[in-house]
Amino acid sequence: MNKGILIQLIFCLLFLPLLPAQSEEEFEHPEWEFQEITQKQYEAFQKIYFSQIRQIHPFKELGLILDHSCDEICESFLKDETEKDSMYLPSNYDAGIIGIAHAVSGNSFLIYSAYDGPDYEEYYDFRSEVIAYKISSEKGLAAIIPWFSWTTRDWSIEELIWIDDTQIALKIYEEGRWGDGSELDFKYLKTQIN
Repeated sequence: MNKGILIQLIFCLLFLPLLPAQSEEEFEHPEWEFQEITQKQYEAFQKIYFSQIRQIHPFKELGLILDHSCDEICESFLKDETEKDSMYLPSNYDAGIIGIAHAVSGNSFLIYSAYDGPDYEEYYDFRSEVIAYKISSEKGLAAIIPWFSWTTRDWSIEELIWIDDTQIALKIYEEGRWGDGSELDFKYLKTQIN
């Protein structure tokens, strides 16, 4: 058995019962239709998104801290500053979450993960995943509400950004990633998410 999978299994058996439960049934499972866009269009969306998102700090405003732990498997948690409770942010990959994208409105966020090669089937059920949460008017972890979970076997996600509260744009690649990734042939997509 793969050492990484064994460690994940042990972690799940020992620690996940201590964390707030997020069953797969809590999440919607949308089917997205993607439209290819140019690199220039993606970069224009990216520039606007990053200029707007600098003013948004939803976790801090909720009294939450984002924490990461890596010891052969990387994991991410939201921790409540006052209650000392934490919530596991799921990722099906040993490398953990590769990014978090907050909606500009501050009312939701996406976490995304990916495996960097087309041989994902040797290790995982799919190649990329996006998991979304809505943020309610509550404080602390009570504000974080499961929204949707989406996966693909077709490509890996390099980056994900919001275009607006209903659309996202993705920078993706289909081939395997080696070294610094300079050999990758990126494609750019956008889709409606709600």
